[in-house]
Amino acid sequence: MFKGDFMVTLDDVKKNKEVQSLIMATDKCMRIQGYPNHGIRHIGYVSTTTENILRLIGCDERTAVLGSIAGWLHDIGNSINRFDHGITGATMAYGILKDRYGLR
Repeated sequence: MFKGDFMVTLDDVKKNKEVQSLIMATDKCMRIQGYPNHGIRHIGYVSTTTENILRLIGCDERTAVLGSIAGWLHDIGNSINRFDHGITGATMAYGILKDRYGLR
């Protein structure tokens, strides 16, 4: 496991019911707007690709895993609004990670 207080894993995030609901809502909202595949397939690709790139450039294990988590969460803000969804999603992700996993 990682040193420090932040012990969340990608598996933890994948199993989180709130995250799962947001991903389903995002996929639905995006399909309505004409953007297909913003569900598990898309976020899985982004998550894996982010982790692989971070490993390829020599990042440590913790950074690679955090990158995969960021990739998994990167579009959840689309469940609220497409405009500035990155800012909305980051705020939502922070709340989830802080409340559930002790992010400080």
